[in-house]
Amino acid sequence: MFERAPTDQQGVRRWRLLARSASAAAAARAVGLACMLAQVALALRYLGAEAFGFWMTLSGTAALLQFLDLGLSHGMQNQVSAAHGRGDGVAAQDIVRCAFAMLTLVALVLLGAGLLMLPHVDAATFFHVRDPAVCAASGRCLVVVLAAFCVSLPLSAGHRLAVALQQGWLSWVAIAFTGLCSVGAAALGMVLHLALPEFLALSLLPGLLMNGVLLAWMLRRLGWGLRWPDARAWTRAPALLRESVLFMPPQAGAALLGAAPAVMLSALLGPLAVTPFNLAQRLGASVSQLHAMLVLPAWPAYAEAAGAGDYAWVRATFRISIFYSAAFLLPCLLFGIAGGKAVQLWTHDPGAAPSAALLWWMAAWTFATILGAPTAMLLNALGRLTGQATYGVVCAILGVALIPTFVARWGAAGVPAALLATYVPVALPLTYLEAARALRRMGSDGGVKSANPIPKS
Repeated sequence: MFERAPTDQQGVRRWRLLARSASAAAAARAVGLACMLAQVALALRYLGAEAFGFWMTLSGTAALLQFLDLGLSHGMQNQVSAAHGRGDGVAAQDIVRCAFAMLTLVALVLLGAGLLMLPHVDAATFFHVRDPAVCAASGRCLVVVLAAFCVSLPLSAGHRLAVALQQGWLSWVAIAFTGLCSVGAAALGMVLHLALPEFLALSLLPGLLMNGVLLAWMLRRLGWGLRWPDARAWTRAPALLRESVLFMPPQAGAALLGAAPAVMLSALLGPLAVTPFNLAQRLGASVSQLHAMLVLPAWPAYAEAAGAGDYAWVRATFRISIFYSAAFLLPCLLFGIAGGKAVQLWTHDPGAAPSAALLWWMAAWTFATILGAPTAMLLNALGRLTGQATYGVVCAILGVALIPTFVARWGAAGVPAALLATYVPVALPLTYLEAARALRRMGSDGGVKSANPIPKS
């Protein structure tokens, strides 16, 4: 996998890997969409609207904690991609071992701290839960989500390693299998008449198992063992931490934008309000993920190309990604027009259907984030994170801070409206300006190809 291709073929090889990843992503998203539709329909029917909304709120709470991995997973991905571009397989192996060890330590610390804090957290009161059964189960649900989150931190290294080596199709295959198993888990939970905490644990288990399988597969394919880092590997830790910490602010901003709205909506209006919002959010996410099939694999490709000094390929691919993203205006318009009917056909529950205003605001928010994705992939790959760590996070905080005011006036539709109010006029144009500046300066501050070959694994 680490054997270098001839220089004049590297651009063609990158596009071939991008096409392979996009094809796998398309198939995986088709499977994942069908599985998501089935799982939500089963869970909503079995749990009821409030318990389902509480489940989605807890999922959002876990997503909010993603930045607590100190940016290590993203830092590892970037550094492995750069090492791959230089042809340095030894460095890549050391970086993976070091990152896995640090993620494991972070997970243990978070698990210990969480178990000490959870007895003092009254989630049912905070999220305005009314159902007595859900109230009684809320404490155990928090423990399940905390444990699953901590276990997932080191296991997520498998997905990042696959993406870093432009083998993202393996990650998409794992995601598709996870979706299939999740539907089976939901059906099994219904058959066994499991209570909410056990149902939640069973629904999270396929993802954890598949993450572990993917990590083991990648390590076996590379011929690497997952030993504890030795003294040589630990010398990579300072550089890994320096790059990883840069990812924390934008990662925190992304977590705020993606997960905080559902949590805040539950705290403001209760879990019942989260259900239609989550369904609209899932429809928007389906459009975003269709877009991400080609744009997301460009991140490691940019990093590898920059490491190899192929700046012309980076510029050309970035321009293509911009035009590709703009074309998603049509799917977002269809989302706003037909989203309500789609949800009714999906859930057969008129009370769960989002309002027209919520659908249109969510469609606008989805398109705005799609337009911002190409610049984020480029800046992440080049390590240009200062802007995202400042104005991006500030805009995310301000947008989230506006949510209570907007929700008080427009209900759930105020959530995407509040986020758009700061993202579109500030963060979106500034990321494009920073990307243009990075492209102009590309190659003037380093990025010379390494002449050190990598032996076959």
